[in-house]
Amino acid sequence: MLNPQPVNPKRTCSDITVFLVRSETKNCWLTGRVSEELSRVSGLPSDIPLTRMSFLRGRFGKPILPRGALGDVRCFFNVSHCVGWIALAYSHIGQVGVDIEEINPDLDLSLTATPCSLSVEEQRWLNAHSVTARPHGFLLLWTRKEALLKAIGSGIACSLARVPALPSVVCGWRLRSFSASDVILSVAMRETMLQTASIFGDGTSDLKEITP
Repeated sequence: MLNPQPVNPKRTCSDITVFLVRSETKNCWLTGRVSEELSRVSGLPSDIPLTRMSFLRGRFGKPILPRGALGDVRCFFNVSHCVGWIALAYSHIGQVGVDIEEINPDLDLSLTATPCSLSVEEQRWLNAHSVTARPHGFLLLWTRKEALLKAIGSGIACSLARVPALPSVVCGWRLRSFSASDVILSVAMRETMLQTASIFGDGTSDLKEITP
């Protein structure tokens, strides 16, 4: 069951923060408002665009910002985009992952909700929903899997069916999901991080937290 809960659309002091921006160009995060926000929270010089920044790389190649004016505090971040949207998740506490997907009510689940992408338990959960609710439910599972993989930094290196999406806490990682009329996004953070999360930016007044 999907249980929507309202979200406070303000930038607050949280363990993880998500910045949403409406955009038609997926790569503009390197130069636009997302870049400015990332420079602000990481303490990097605002006059140096991220296109000229040398990113560090994690074990699996995930980009990491070098330490900036915040001293020993490192800004962990992740970026996701879909049609018309860019989502930036960041934290000063630990690694984060984010995935945002456009809601498509005509999504062909015969091609996507397969044993290659969903476990037996997840397929049962999805099939318990009405036919019209299943595309929304599938994207909830998909974004949680993607966010978890991106937080770990491994990308899709294995069968997605082996990546759990239903528990709120998975293998030391905490998953949270949010939905608006046209998008679903999920974030992953370390279990040791508290559950506080803030989401601000464009369209957040319609955003609600959802749980499987």
